[in-house]
Amino acid sequence: MSRPNSPAERPQADDLVERLSTAQLEELLRGIAAGREPFAALVLAKYPRTPSPPEPGTAEASETVHHFGYALLKLLGDDRRSRPHWAALAEPGGSTLERPEVVLRLWRLFETGEGRAYLRRHQRSVAYHRRRFFEWFLGGYDLRLARGILLARDRAAIRTIHFLLLAGMLAVAALHLGVAPAAAGGSRQAWTLALVPAVYLAVALGQVMSFRSDGLTAAERWILAGQSLVPRLAAASVVGLVLLASSEELLAFVVRGASPWRAAVLLAASFVYLLLEMARRIHPLPRTRRLLRLGGDVAVTAFAHGLAIAVCAERPLRSILDPPRMQVLSPWQLLNVAAFLLAIGLIVNLIWAEEPVTQPL
Repeated sequence: MSRPNSPAERPQADDLVERLSTAQLEELLRGIAAGREPFAALVLAKYPRTPSPPEPGTAEASETVHHFGYALLKLLGDDRRSRPHWAALAEPGGSTLERPEVVLRLWRLFETGEGRAYLRRHQRSVAYHRRRFFEWFLGGYDLRLARGILLARDRAAIRTIHFLLLAGMLAVAALHLGVAPAAAGGSRQAWTLALVPAVYLAVALGQVMSFRSDGLTAAERWILAGQSLVPRLAAASVVGLVLLASSEELLAFVVRGASPWRAAVLLAASFVYLLLEMARRIHPLPRTRRLLRLGGDVAVTAFAHGLAIAVCAERPLRSILDPPRMQVLSPWQLLNVAAFLLAIGLIVNLIWAEEPVTQPL
């Protein structure tokens, strides 16, 4: 008599996962949240339900857990298939589990030695799955978890490197505005503009050096590092710059009426718009604190792009405003331009492509 868990008689994990009720799925999610061992024990005890489940610790038990875990990972990573379950779990009094955290914990099951061996046995690439989940988290506006998927070891500085990007651009802007009058638009001003790509290069290099090298080429790590900095929104902000430079009246309105309050209003309006876009796309909607954090990460990155573009375009924009011809924009004028580019970038992205602003190019 063949074993009940043989491939010929064992129910397919995909079919079992498809038939899970929301209550059963929640039980599994809590097992995942508790750790690998509780999840494995739960799978072996209940899924698949056979007269003779494999003994824990055996190769057959490991295969069963990973086979079921992989099917569950496919379900949770598919927005269309998992949405009804998450909608039910998000109802008042329902689960407090966050979908991205659950998916990340479940993926960690396949980054162990046994998990990698399982993927190799079934002709599945670990590096390929890392790239896919990097894009999945990025499309869900979660810059930190997207980078975390690729990190060789957890580094908070790399997860939040968008804050270092903004700090670098603020320093470049301060230097640019400080030396420009003395240089009268000469070589020293051009020298400060060279710092903008240098900051981007340093931030990208920091990520490349921290990302896993197994299965990823150097070129792929550079591409992923660039994608984590939301290049789609940077491109949309360039379109906003073209719009601003094409209208002297609009440019005069933004520059000559610049003030801290106007910059604050533009930044606040952009942040609210971004939250509304996220609320329309993320299902289920994260808790308020997480939603604000996700929006803040994207907004900080986007504002850094806007500031970089504003610094690079500062001299051409001044030449459009005549009379009077200014030697240099004031700090508040430059910040108003950057805030305007951020707002336009968000709107242009919605018109340009019906995709999240964080979607990889």
